[in-house]
Amino acid sequence: LTVMRANPKTAVVADEKGLTAEFSVDIYCKIMDQNADKSGSTYINNVKIPAAVKEKAEESIRSLILSLTEKEKSTGCDFLKIKRNLYRFNYPYYHSYKDNFLSLFKTKISVNVTGQK
Repeated sequence: LTVMRANPKTAVVADEKGLTAEFSVDIYCKIMDQNADKSGSTYINNVKIPAAVKEKAEESIRSLILSLTEKEKSTGCDFLKIKRNLYRFNYPYYHSYKDNFLSLFKTKISVNVTGQK
């Protein structure tokens, strides 16, 4: 399985109920033939990606994103720029969450894997 195109999106949503970091990834994949001699013929044409492969890819990507957010919380380093996005796009709630956003934010992850149809 080879990723041909990935479209990641991140958003921070803040309200009175809490702070949520939303991650959305749309991925387009193709199945690659490991036995082909020429690089032009390595992609198998018109082969649908099996549902089990899609589910496993989605689960794998979801767990990677979740591990990134857990690493951010445990190290205290805001490498996903949650605080900056909170300031830029949710300023009315910035002062409520700016000091303890790492311990308060929840994670919402959406992964969509598609392939040839």
